Amino acid sequence: MDTDPTAADRRDHGPDVLVCDLDGTIVFDGVVPPAEADALWAWTEAGNILVLDTGKSVDATRRVWGRDLPRPDYVIAFTGAVITDGDLVPLSVSAHDPSLFPDVFRVVRDERVALYASTIERDYEVFNAAGTHSMILPAFEPAEADWVSTQELFGIPLLVPDDDDRDRLEARLTSVAGPRGVVHRNQIFLDVVPRERRRVWACAGCCRI
Repeated sequence: MDTDPTAADRRDHGPDVLVCDLDGTIVFDGVVPPAEADALWAWTEAGNILVLDTGKSVDATRRVWGRDLPRPDYVIAFTGAVITDGDLVPLSVSAHDPSLFPDVFRVVRDERVALYASTIERDYEVFNAAGTHSMILPAFEPAEADWVSTQELFGIPLLVPDDDDRDRLEARLTSVAGPRGVVHRNQIFLDVVPRERRRVWACAGCCRI
């Protein structure tokens, strides 16, 4: 990550904005390496704006973004479904259509995947037939599908280890979600997110808040 901002480098329009993904960009194995952390501190201390843009939930973001890192100006979580301030307090939210999770569950319940669901503050594991976990989603609580169906959800992540399964399920889930949601790839995950809130709109939303 090569950033060396100074006040003299700023354009007349004011501070620059860095919109940065987390996993695989500045977060590796659940932590931000020292070099990346130093660059982020230099960026914010120069008066620039830092926006974190991630498919992670609010809780998963909190677990990797410690107090030793600079406070971001905004966080775009759930691939754009939730915008928070730098303290991870929600400013703008777009929840899933309540009918979508039961349909996703019916599609994948016999597949070699792990199915998760996220409220605004917690991540839940509905079942895990994948035989593995990932640091992308570092902590969760077990939950039954019937109970999850009653909750207001902002993310439906699926851990799909097999490439062929991922291709097949992406197409199937896209068809099932229809106008209710969008399926995004995030490394070995498929993230089902609300259609109403996409990353590009969320970035624009940060500028308007």
